[in-house]
Amino acid sequence: MHSGIDIAATTGTNFKAIINGKVHSIKGNSSDSEGAGLRVYIKARDKLGNTIYYGFCHLSEVNVSVNDSINQGSIVGKSGTSGNAINIDIPHCHLIVYDQNFVNQLNPQLYIKSQFNDQGERIE
Repeated sequence: MHSGIDIAATTGTNFKAIINGKVHSIKGNSSDSEGAGLRVYIKARDKLGNTIYYGFCHLSEVNVSVNDSINQGSIVGKSGTSGNAINIDIPHCHLIVYDQNFVNQLNPQLYIKSQFNDQGERIE
């Protein structure tokens, strides 16, 4: 099952934290050829105060360390093609969100929508 959303971007494009949080884990490496490749998972609280975990996968580089506190908009990593990317020739970042138990997947669009204005333009 392919869950989350894929965001196409040229290799090395910065991906930023969508919610304030703390880096929970960093897994894989940029030369991984299986799974989600190089990835970062962040523990955060949503607007209702619920604990969630969100991750950026298929990265080419990570710009944070485990236990770092990060703010929304902080650079977390750079897009790439690590892991078993569906379209390996298309650099991208896979954004995935999990519930408080880090088991059930949630709709990432519920968490990134606030970063765009009514015209669909990214708010920095």
